[in-house]
Amino acid sequence: MLDEQTQAEALARSQMEIIKDSTYQDSGNYTALTIDLPTQYSLSINVEVPTIVSANTTTLQEIKVSVSRPTGEGDRPIFSVSTYKVKE
Repeated sequence: MLDEQTQAEALARSQMEIIKDSTYQDSGNYTALTIDLPTQYSLSINVEVPTIVSANTTTLQEIKVSVSRPTGEGDRPIFSVSTYKVKE
């Protein structure tokens, strides 16, 4: 059986690959592309436009995928991965 950190990393990276392979979403909403998760994990996708002084800032998104484990006191973060997506 995989340990928690390894499993969370595999889930986050799988989710990120799906987002990277998908069409750029102007809205930044990639939640329709969410992978199936084991019940002991939760996943969040956070999309931000970097604060860079450039004419092309609206075509660049920083995407962060985080995997957590729900607890009685909220989610406990396990693993996060970030990348950039550019509108082509």
